[in-house]
Amino acid sequence: MRKTTGKLIIGLVAILILTICGWFYYSGVMERSAVSSDINPISYEAHYAMITADENSPLWNAVYQSAAKEAKADGAYLEYMKNDSMSDYTMIDFMKMAINAKVAGILVQGNGSDALKAQIADAKSAGIPVVTMMQDSTDSERVSFVGVNDYELGKTYGQEVLKHVTDNTKNILVLLDKEKNQEETSLMYTQMKDVIIRGVGDPPIYSVSSQLVSSENTFDSEESIRTILLSDNRPDILVCLNETNTESAYQALIDYNMVGKVQLVGYYQSNIIFSGIENGIISFTVSVSADELGKQAADAINEYKTMGYVSNYISVQLEVIDSGNVGTYKTEPSDSGGDSSVQ
Repeated sequence: MRKTTGKLIIGLVAILILTICGWFYYSGVMERSAVSSDINPISYEAHYAMITADENSPLWNAVYQSAAKEAKADGAYLEYMKNDSMSDYTMIDFMKMAINAKVAGILVQGNGSDALKAQIADAKSAGIPVVTMMQDSTDSERVSFVGVNDYELGKTYGQEVLKHVTDNTKNILVLLDKEKNQEETSLMYTQMKDVIIRGVGDPPIYSVSSQLVSSENTFDSEESIRTILLSDNRPDILVCLNETNTESAYQALIDYNMVGKVQLVGYYQSNIIFSGIENGIISFTVSVSADELGKQAADAINEYKTMGYVSNYISVQLEVIDSGNVGTYKTEPSDSGGDSSVQ
């Protein structure tokens, strides 16, 4: 009985602390966002929150700049809920804070976790619409998903991989994300494989195959990729479909002295991936248009708030980043005037 009571008290205290944190956070945000002068005070009709797993990513910061600009045009303030050097909140923590702060809408980087789905459901119960970005939270209560069409993603990968196939290419291996919806992954992989096989011609590639790899944490990813690279059937071209596997493979090629022996193809944008492209270790990476992703996500949340409905899925343009254009993506985005860190 005492143990049960103790657990109940701990749970209530945790909820109280989160509520207080959320209230103070919201108050601070609105004070900072209500930038004003004696002549032209600026006010906003709504406050939205943006939440991502990798808040220091060049991609997500570019997405935020675009989304904040679009939200501002619609009379809303978009807050990028980020950690500073003194805080260490998770995506789930930020979701709870945003819900407790009663924001008007949430833009969040989706994933397949039950924890995020639960928070999206809580947001819906609180009357807060949620739009997932980049990756969907399948079977959740989100109002819309803004991201990549798997058919087009597979087609783009297939076309780009073909450019790197030579007479010596015998084995292309595609690393599929174990944590992602397998139906969506299968569609993308099938299309990629079909484009490659139809475009190879003579002589034929020995094989185009796939392998499920967990990217839930860096250690699992590194171990799986190490096993693949040290095997007797080492691939000539290794295609990674998420950031974790791309960065793990990039480091493994360096660690095991395999630079030049395996062509690495990546996904997503990060400073590590950009360095890999500049160093000639990553052939190219496929990502989305950050500007379009941000704009479409902000438009989706605003449309739902205004009309009461929005398209279930909104596709965004894909971009191929290689040695010829990587420099344009490394440029730091300019400040949009919105605060983007937890103080």
